[in-house]
Amino acid sequence: MPGFVEDARRRTAIAENIDLSPILARYRREQGLADEIVKDHTRELIRFLALSATALNRKRSYGMMGTIDKLWHTFVIFTREYAGFCDKVAGRFIHHVPETEDKASAATIDGYLDFLADYETVLGETPPVAYWPSPKSLSRRPGMEMELNCGGCSGCGHYGCSACAAH
Repeated sequence: MPGFVEDARRRTAIAENIDLSPILARYRREQGLADEIVKDHTRELIRFLALSATALNRKRSYGMMGTIDKLWHTFVIFTREYAGFCDKVAGRFIHHVPETEDKASAATIDGYLDFLADYETVLGETPPVAYWPSPKSLSRRPGMEMELNCGGCSGCGHYGCSACAAH
């Protein structure tokens, strides 16, 4: 996997140098978040998209879960900026493919677990559970899938923590 790691790090460095200030201003205003939290969300989205770009070029894709998806939604509606970002980082458009059900599919869970593993391999750190829900909360048993609106929070491990107020 050496080529993957170097490619992902290269794409991350490119992504980190792209000005996202108009997107972040809207996100900050709409979500009512402190600057430090927006900074953290931005770092994590950039990492997700850079890793996604690397995976896509190897015919793989990731699943998205957690609060960072809200920033991705805001970014996507800035179509010119998002398309330009994708072109610079991935060389092609990175599609946001939402689930159609309230629960995560097995493919999304598998892709998400792949993302978490690649995150650790490429970045040399554990993905922050405050932004990336704990794998303990994922299940492929029917009726026990993780709710898509789980924000990760404290990594409680509870299946579908829709009652959680820490989003």
